[in-house]
Amino acid sequence: MSILHLKKSMFGEKEALLVNHEGIHVLAFRYPSGICALRVSGPKGELILLPFDGQQIWRADMLGHALTMRSMFEEPTGSNVFLKTYGGFMLHCGLSGIGAPGVDDTHAQHGELPNAPYNSAVLHMDSDEHGAYVALSGVYQHRIGFTAGYDFKPECCFYENLPRITQSVNIVNVRGKPLPYLYLCHINFIPVDGAKLISSAMNAPGEYTVHTAEAPETHRIYAESLRKDFNVQDIIGSTGQCYDPEICITLRYRPDERGIGHTMQRLPDGYAHYVSHPVDALPVPVRWISRNNDEDAMGMVLPATAEHLGFTNALKKGQVRFLPPYETAHFSMEIGVLTPEEAQCMEMHIQTVMESTGIH
Repeated sequence: MSILHLKKSMFGEKEALLVNHEGIHVLAFRYPSGICALRVSGPKGELILLPFDGQQIWRADMLGHALTMRSMFEEPTGSNVFLKTYGGFMLHCGLSGIGAPGVDDTHAQHGELPNAPYNSAVLHMDSDEHGAYVALSGVYQHRIGFTAGYDFKPECCFYENLPRITQSVNIVNVRGKPLPYLYLCHINFIPVDGAKLISSAMNAPGEYTVHTAEAPETHRIYAESLRKDFNVQDIIGSTGQCYDPEICITLRYRPDERGIGHTMQRLPDGYAHYVSHPVDALPVPVRWISRNNDEDAMGMVLPATAEHLGFTNALKKGQVRFLPPYETAHFSMEIGVLTPEEAQCMEMHIQTVMESTGIH
């Protein structure tokens, strides 16, 4: 394995080659806002990563498909306020809270992780059973005296021959008391009209919860129809759908034999946007869809430990996780695109998983 420790001095106004590993190229550049970025590209796609700012995936393209939501932000602004630089493809959220804070909460929207300043950032170049890869990892050290201390260590692994990344997370409690935490992986695909949502989420009444804030009548009517029939959302862009400003649904997934939940946005061309997540580690995934003139986002699954309604709500519902002193929580997700053949196989796999519960 080769390792390159990143320094901000490596990032200039013009793109400069940092790594050429097998068929993967990594270029460093700096946005006008001052944010450092990596352009990681290979035969199957391209990512733009923010190594020192939340280790976000700012943009993602795989197999000729632009994956990232539409927003007002063409580039990151440098703000640490969640909605003042919101337009990335994948953001880590937590650990002090996820979602909007409730009246009794003190955490920021989606916690401190989305734009957290990283103390270190490292590129790893190696190969495994899937082929050559380049992985970005780093450490965000969170310290509050007498209160909390943890190290957040993500890793985004980009393969030469796969149109999907492996996104891993390690949470290390560095204090001598249990660490209460919440985590959500905010994955923001672009919606595609005519596409179909397919997943191993349980769709029977009582297995999911539709959340809506104050909204126009058309929005409330659609939300009520969704409560009665989960499948009215399946074909993207169908008549009557209303996601302005947004609709959130907390889901419960049926795991396959490996303990994995699967979600696809099956595109009209046969390809599919895809996410897999471990059901035990991330048992309360959120589906977030927002479609209006300024934002267009298909958060078909945001793998999470709890609902998106703040720390106090999660504590009352028993959804807060507690990491023992000096121990590590680890989990990983697969995110990207399936080819038409892979998507067909995955649809059959999901159907088999759901049939095992009597759900069709």
